[in-house]
Amino acid sequence: MTSIKLIFVFYCLKLEMQQIIAAGILYLLGVAIVLVLKPSIMFTEDGLWKEFGIGRNRNTHTWLPFWFFSILWALISYIIVTLIFSVYYVPKLQETQQLQSIQAMPSLSSVKSKRAKGVPMNLPDGYYIMNAHATGEAGGIPKYIYIGKGLPENTS
Repeated sequence: MTSIKLIFVFYCLKLEMQQIIAAGILYLLGVAIVLVLKPSIMFTEDGLWKEFGIGRNRNTHTWLPFWFFSILWALISYIIVTLIFSVYYVPKLQETQQLQSIQAMPSLSSVKSKRAKGVPMNLPDGYYIMNAHATGEAGGIPKYIYIGKGLPENTS
């Protein structure tokens, strides 16, 4: 990922967090207003919550109980904040031009190794033994020690 993309990603993450916090504050403000005002569509005259029910007694049932209002208000408050942020906090053209002028660092994956993978190495003829200490007990990549051209005396 180039540095321009990283800067943009960090900018968006910071903006998303601010957006979520603002939506949460708007949500809590709306819920607090409803709990203080206690509208008759959600509460009885005694101040108790009405239950959900369509076509039932309007004194005890409603199509908009408090829990349903809470879900709807959460969605609406997030949409409102998203629309406000999209108008005022979209990166300006000057910021975009500044980001494009930054030189991108070359990716490490574009650097070629000297030897292609899968091509056998040219090793000198002779005898090799496995270095169990360097290989490790977990069955890692085997590592060998070159002994020489002659057969070693102790082969065990």
